Amino acid sequence: MYRMPIYLSALFSISIFISCTGQGDIVLDGSPNFVFQDSKDNYWFGLVGNGVYKSDGQHNHHFTMKHGLCSNTILGIQEDMNGNLLFESADCMSKYDGKTFKDLEIIDTPATHSDWKLETGDLWFRMGWNNDGPFRYDGDKLYA
Repeated sequence: MYRMPIYLSALFSISIFISCTGQGDIVLDGSPNFVFQDSKDNYWFGLVGNGVYKSDGQHNHHFTMKHGLCSNTILGIQEDMNGNLLFESADCMSKYDGKTFKDLEIIDTPATHSDWKLETGDLWFRMGWNNDGPFRYDGDKLYA
């Protein structure tokens, strides 16, 4: 019963490894926790404990906390309307503008969750399992 999902997961991991091998000096170190394709057709692979890899089809790039990520465990990736990427971890979020990473401060709002309304361009995040989310990013600030 569970053999097919396990087989497909293994096949997916092997195909990613093979397709990325030889395109640069970096091969994924671990299994991807999250895969995201951005608007420029780059693929981003979020890993548990090993940051994020970017593949543009010719080269692979590896980013970690040494490069400015707030955490080496990536649980989610989204892209805002301006092309910035947001990397979600268990308790923090990093924004990447294509050159540098910036940690986003969580702003507590006095409004209750029932007061929130969806605006064009808003992105929503869970940020881990122990937080009181959801969290809303309006293109500039991250709100709790």
